[in-house]
Amino acid sequence: MKKVRKKNPHWEPPPKQVLTKAQTAGILARHLIPLFGVLFLGWSAAQFLLLSVFNTCFSIVSIGMVGITVSTRQEVGPSPNRMDMVAGWVFSIAIAVVGSLILTAMFGWVIAVLASFGTESVFDRSLFASAALMIVSTAPSLYRRYCDDLASGASEESRKQRDQPKIFALVLTAGVIFILSGYAGDFGSFALAFLAIAVTAIFIFSDLRPDVLRKLAPMSS
Repeated sequence: MKKVRKKNPHWEPPPKQVLTKAQTAGILARHLIPLFGVLFLGWSAAQFLLLSVFNTCFSIVSIGMVGITVSTRQEVGPSPNRMDMVAGWVFSIAIAVVGSLILTAMFGWVIAVLASFGTESVFDRSLFASAALMIVSTAPSLYRRYCDDLASGASEESRKQRDQPKIFALVLTAGVIFILSGYAGDFGSFALAFLAIAVTAIFIFSDLRPDVLRKLAPMSS
């Protein structure tokens, strides 16, 4: 008798998410910032790809840090003080920023070298300012995730299973960025603009409509 493998429901296409206007604006801003740099600030392919790596690393580390902070709060018990909630959220973001910078430094230099071939510096004020704006634009959605997870009372294991598909998709995104970096030296201005628009559109679509993306590219565990 053929054994039927039980599917993990967390890898099934999720229902359509309902986002507030502020959350939607935050998602658009975070992903449009690197594109703005290419189209209007004259960024190189290396700068666009490097900031995209930071964006991906920050998303991955943020998911983990919010999960850790929620688990810690669940262990010590809920606090009626709203300032404690905000403090936990700020702590999560701060550690996520540090972790993202470390990961970007570990892997981003490879992209910078491959994409620029050492012909120019990829670090300038606009790059760091853009990274800061991306963090600020992501903060509201992280706070809502933090509050919703606390209110739901879901277990740590359940939240980990829920987040696995998202992290898996982000890791694949990082892989695509690494592949593109190997060909970035051949991009002219037109090709770079087209690439930046295409990559940005994919990022935005994956964040706004993960349900459609999961149906188009089903995953299983």
